[in-house]
Amino acid sequence: TGKNKKKAKFPQNGLGMCCRATAYDDVLVYRTVLWYLLLGGRHIDGAHLYLNHNAIGKAIKEAIRRGIDRSEIFVTTKIAPSHYGYEKTMATVQNFLSEDELGLDYIDLVLMHAPSFPLSTACGREGK
Repeated sequence: TGKNKKKAKFPQNGLGMCCRATAYDDVLVYRTVLWYLLLGGRHIDGAHLYLNHNAIGKAIKEAIRRGIDRSEIFVTTKIAPSHYGYEKTMATVQNFLSEDELGLDYIDLVLMHAPSFPLSTACGREGK
């Protein structure tokens, strides 16, 4: 959204929030992300499709409350193929920032989830 004017540094290591039993339980996601951040980790890799944005956001906010600066935390998320295209992507990112999802002021990196998905299907011929 343009709010983060600093040049972000991409951490070499990160915590992926998909594809294990603990990634789909909000309490365990919250505890995992908070523990990771308090121990010095700084990159959280999530996606809307993982259905755990809200717990990730709550853990990040708690880490900030405990003294970790938000600018030190690198948050990545992904746009599902059904939300490809400029207008859909912009609306989706705004939704990700809402209290119902991550509840953050900004996201450091937004990627295309499954980028090999046929764009003509997701975006239409105009790319919108």
